[in-house]
Amino acid sequence: FALWDGHRQTLFCARDHLGVRPFYYHSSPTFFACASEIKALLALPGVPQRANDVRLADFLLLLESAGKDETAYAEIWRLPPGHRLEVSPAGLTIRRYWALDPEPTLLLGSDAAYAEAFREVFAEAVRCRLRTTHAVGSILSGGLDSACVTVMARELWQRPTPLHTFSAVFTGAGDTDERPFIDDILAGGGLLGHRMDGNDLQLSADEVGLIARQVEEPIWYAFQLVLWRLYGLARTQ
Repeated sequence: FALWDGHRQTLFCARDHLGVRPFYYHSSPTFFACASEIKALLALPGVPQRANDVRLADFLLLLESAGKDETAYAEIWRLPPGHRLEVSPAGLTIRRYWALDPEPTLLLGSDAAYAEAFREVFAEAVRCRLRTTHAVGSILSGGLDSACVTVMARELWQRPTPLHTFSAVFTGAGDTDERPFIDDILAGGGLLGHRMDGNDLQLSADEVGLIARQVEEPIWYAFQLVLWRLYGLARTQ
């Protein structure tokens, strides 16, 4: 978010603790602009439409950026997670306001107590995401993470309609074919499964361009192309 303090003539900005929501900005001697998408900044006169060669070199060599605040575009920056930014007549300052503390230790009486404590936290993490006026669905890959989330959501689901699941499968993939695991979860009932075969995925050049426009930076995770279609399937439901 960004808040303007008229009394102090200061713009106060902050990004969430883990950087779930994006925050991009451009700062020059003449103006400051911020947005949740890079393309919004590129639409402004005065923001250069030029590649950040160092960032692109990092991507080609390391598949990542050396700096958490860099983007693929020159003079467009990313506010790091857990940081705050202030713009005032005195200039621009960035400070960290939060960092994960790895030191605290939880001491319980037994393994069962640890399991129950984890289950309580995990259940609440799923429950709060079911609290919505919109339709809810679960991405179900057949792996441990998505299977646990889906099963917990099914336990907490308090509606007469089934919970929708969406899966990308790859037939003929041998040991990596996760369809048997997906089928085991669906067999428990209370779920309405939808699936697509990733092997049949054929994207047009226009569709790849649209994906790139949404992602806004170089794509290193090719499965994003499959997810694009999978989320499209979810949208139709």
